[in-house]
Amino acid sequence: MFKDLNGDGRITADDQEVIGNAQPKFYGGITNKVSFMNFDFSAFLQYNVGNKILNTGKSYTQGMSTTYSQDIAVLNRWTPANTNTDIPRAVYGDPNQNNRGSDRFLEDGSYARLKSVTLGYTLPSVLATRAHLRTVRVFAQAQNLVTFTNYSGLDPEVSTFSGSNTSIGTDFFTYPQARTITGGVTLGF
Repeated sequence: MFKDLNGDGRITADDQEVIGNAQPKFYGGITNKVSFMNFDFSAFLQYNVGNKILNTGKSYTQGMSTTYSQDIAVLNRWTPANTNTDIPRAVYGDPNQNNRGSDRFLEDGSYARLKSVTLGYTLPSVLATRAHLRTVRVFAQAQNLVTFTNYSGLDPEVSTFSGSNTSIGTDFFTYPQARTITGGVTLGF
């Protein structure tokens, strides 16, 4: 429901207010490196707390103002039998403009992401010298392994137009960061 904030009995542009901030209240990361015998382990956790994301992809797939495909959530739209919902009724042309910017599409963008993890093992020098090498290290590394968030979009670390500070906190089907798992061998000669 849209509110008549200025009390003039009409819903107009004069009833708009700032309802969120794309800038987080705080952000940062925690990293560590641990070695035990010939094993080494490192991890980097990144976090972002207190920002809002305008999920414009959600307004596109739940707006019901076009003939394009809609999200499964619109099955829970308002009907005379289903009045306890935040999804408006389906009306051709959307005369009420229910898909315009509102807090219905504004979500908490807080997250914690295990950005990178590395586990390695360095062979004992006796074995490395037998192979005419100084060192041999075998490792596995993962990036973007897991993300903890309540954001319903694909990735809470969004910026619709990469490199632009005018769209910070806006998600219009931003492609998520890839989860990669790699392994390798480092040889020291």
